[in-house]
Amino acid sequence: MPTTTPPLPDVPVIRCGSEEPRADSRDIAKRLGTKHSSTYELLNDHRADFEQFGKVRFQTGATASGQTEKYALLTEDQAYLLLTYSRNTAKVRDLKIKLVKSFGDARRAAMQHGAEYLPTYYRLAKEVPQRQRQHAHQNQHRRLDLHGLRCQGRRCAGL
Repeated sequence: MPTTTPPLPDVPVIRCGSEEPRADSRDIAKRLGTKHSSTYELLNDHRADFEQFGKVRFQTGATASGQTEKYALLTEDQAYLLLTYSRNTAKVRDLKIKLVKSFGDARRAAMQHGAEYLPTYYRLAKEVPQRQRQHAHQNQHRRLDLHGLRCQGRRCAGL
């Protein structure tokens, strides 16, 4: 009687401090049913492609047998790129779905804990309105100066 292996759970997404969540290349290889050495080689061979989506965090860790193993911690975009380089089999499509869910869960968890998932995006979203107000105020000054008038705004009081 053939035995079937139970389905693997969703890919665990790792939070690295305040950085965005990452997936371990070893977990991805395991779920693809491939050797991690092949996955790691693919990452190394196409490193420039992966680094278009941020720095690839290559790491070294101990295996269960005590040997050292090189692996990579991939951002969401890098993990999806890795899967696009794989044949679109049922297993790969299933893993894509699990990755989408895992990274989505990580985003929601970050929001619940007040951590910023995309710090640059949120910082820029706050800066743009401030810059627009400053620009509008500077334009108001230029118009008033043309007429020999002074700004009466709170920020300009006493100037």
